Amino acid sequence: HKFITDLLFKFDIVEFIFSSAGLVCLLLGLTFGGSDYSWDSYTVVIFLTFGSVLIIVALLYDFIIFPRFNIVKANFTKYQPLISWNNMKKPGIFTASMVMLFYSISFMSQNAYYVQFFQLVYNETSWRASIHLITLMVTTVITSVLCGGMVRKLGYVKPILIFSMVCGVVGSGILLLLDNHSTSAMHIGLMILPGIAFGCSIQCTMMAAQLDLDKSSPTFRTDFISITTFNSFLKNCGPAVGGVISNTIFSGVLSKKICHSELGETVSTVNDFLSNRTSKFDGATSESGDMISDSVKAVFYMALGWCILAFLFSLFVSNKRIISGDKGNKTNSIN
Repeated sequence: HKFITDLLFKFDIVEFIFSSAGLVCLLLGLTFGGSDYSWDSYTVVIFLTFGSVLIIVALLYDFIIFPRFNIVKANFTKYQPLISWNNMKKPGIFTASMVMLFYSISFMSQNAYYVQFFQLVYNETSWRASIHLITLMVTTVITSVLCGGMVRKLGYVKPILIFSMVCGVVGSGILLLLDNHSTSAMHIGLMILPGIAFGCSIQCTMMAAQLDLDKSSPTFRTDFISITTFNSFLKNCGPAVGGVISNTIFSGVLSKKICHSELGETVSTVNDFLSNRTSKFDGATSESGDMISDSVKAVFYMALGWCILAFLFSLFVSNKRIISGDKGNKTNSIN
């Protein structure tokens, strides 16, 4: 009996099942749409609709139904939903979470198709194309470490987060200059600013969300763990969502270009087109190279849009300040 109780109310297995199934259905719908099936096909519509309904049901369960159980009311410090309405209704927590989600989608889309660009346009091997990400990895790690120290010293999270999102937007804009006619010198350092933005966002979004928690609340410890876990979930959700959406955009744009070109007479699908180009590579500036370059750029435009959304939400994160002293950690608002 205790095992079932903990499973239902301590681990909130019901919300987990509904939200996981809903997310999988949405991703499957986005994956199949425009490639294996048309967007108005029953398969895609059912996946997208069913996935959306499951996620809404999961949120309604956590926000409305879960807190109404008598066992939860009697042990509210012990049993809390995975996503609590009391936390998510706070603007600072919600906006910080959205910054993490939107920029993760943007960053992971850029990350994946930056490598794909060199593989598909220049016919480089996987490991050689991945070398171009060295500057990205270095700047992300260094910025993540420095960001934590800067926040601890200055006490303010919001200005650093806004600065990082500005770097992200500028970096996303500069990345649009990448095409199959750019020189090798232009390829250097294109991912530095996106790396800086991601390194800062990892630290700042989590701290910004934690700052808006009520430390006098009896459920503070549970809420702290819940918000931290939710932030990590959104960070990991970015690669999944961004990867599927990016692939959908890339395949859709490239498929249309294939249909309107002479190559459409010999190949019928995107996979056939890419396989044919790999085996019969005709150079980076050929017609097929232009088509792939434009398709990758469409993904970068999408990533820029997500990055702008992340920047807009960063303007509304918590204004509170971290103060460390003998009395413990406290938070004050910026005057």
